[in-house]
Amino acid sequence: AVATKDRLLSYDCDAKRRTKVYDDATDWYSEAANPWLSEKQREEAKAKGQDEERRRREEKRKIHAKIDLFGRTVIDAGAEVEAEMKKKDREIFQDWTEGTTKNERLLKMLEEQRGLGGANAQLSDESQKLYERLRAALHATGRDKGLENLKAAKQETGEKKTRSWAVGGERVEDEFSAVSMRDFGRGNERPLLPVEESPYSDAEDTGQCLSMHQPWASMLVYGFKRAEGRSWKSDHRGRLWIHATSKTPDLMEIQALEERYASIYQAAGVPMPPFPSNSGGYPTSALLGCVDVEACWSQSEYASVLKKNPDMPQEESESDFIFWCLRPRRLLVPLKMGGDHKIWRLEKSSLAPAQRGLQPVRWPKPLADDEKSMASPAIEKTGAAAAK
Repeated sequence: AVATKDRLLSYDCDAKRRTKVYDDATDWYSEAANPWLSEKQREEAKAKGQDEERRRREEKRKIHAKIDLFGRTVIDAGAEVEAEMKKKDREIFQDWTEGTTKNERLLKMLEEQRGLGGANAQLSDESQKLYERLRAALHATGRDKGLENLKAAKQETGEKKTRSWAVGGERVEDEFSAVSMRDFGRGNERPLLPVEESPYSDAEDTGQCLSMHQPWASMLVYGFKRAEGRSWKSDHRGRLWIHATSKTPDLMEIQALEERYASIYQAAGVPMPPFPSNSGGYPTSALLGCVDVEACWSQSEYASVLKKNPDMPQEESESDFIFWCLRPRRLLVPLKMGGDHKIWRLEKSSLAPAQRGLQPVRWPKPLADDEKSMASPAIEKTGAAAAK
């Protein structure tokens, strides 16, 4: 347990290396297996990856050199040509990923998925299977509810209840009329904490975004991780969008991180929602949601905050600076896109659809005597934040 803790702390401390975004040929192959893309897009990504690999093999067979006429020497230019080629390939990949997430295509896809009848050619294999299971569950639930209502009607009136097809009327009843979303959550209902409204509005949102590796990115958006360590300081306060890089997380890494946060909240007596591995997974190369950055502390300041607030979940970090992140909101459908270093800005064409798709993350309400809500330190606001 101690070794696992030290390893996870070292990951947090070495944030600069972890959060560097790499975009080379391996990205094409991750996109070729991406379930969020359509079959046509995955085939296109696979073909582009193969083409890029072929061009690189051909370049390795060539000799690139410069001749210094004054010094009468031959200078190897292979590294320079390779760097330029990687830069060009990276730009091509980023342009392609951004092109697949244009607002018009997203809206078109949503329009085609509105109805419950028939298959959708835009869905990938895994998404199509999920769609069919949901449709079957909805059909079964509607049938069962219809039988229950029919029996109740027979007992009350002694007459067989029939469907009502009142053309032009106010109501049409069929096997799905009595179905509600509550029917899918039976047996697992627990009161949730009320939504904490963010003081930062959509109008103030400039699309500031931070790229992170998984599984840390999803843990932050789901509210488990509140202290995000960095080797650099930032004056940004307010909404910060969280983007997951293309690096696929290791299963052992996910298990170790979830065990670490489970022990943190169990020790604090805070009831937890399901981890991302049980409620959405750890998508890559995607915009996941946002948080509100309320403070940026140095290592010594954060240690003092933990010491002064013993009831607060003791989330340790050895990074030089710690971003304190509250009020997580996540996108139920992550938006595919590329990322960048440090804090960067989302395109306006992606910002508006993302704002509309945000869903507040709500944690379970404490019920038992030994349970309590998650504590947070009082933060003194300065500047524009204090003026609100």
